[in-house]
Amino acid sequence: MYAVLDYNESDLQELGLILNSNVCSIKNIANKIMQNAGIEFQFRFEAIIKLSIAKKIT
Repeated sequence: MYAVLDYNESDLQELGLILNSNVCSIKNIANKIMQNAGIEFQFRFEAIIKLSIAKKIT
């Protein structure tokens, strides 16, 4: 789990706060982190597609 979180120190702190909480809280933070990772992937994917289209046009 730390490998997923290492890009954001505040997420690590949040994880530390919820480790003593119930499982539902841990699932919620995991979902939030995965949503953030998904958004980052989407932006990178869109940038790659735009670059490849630009290269085909020129």
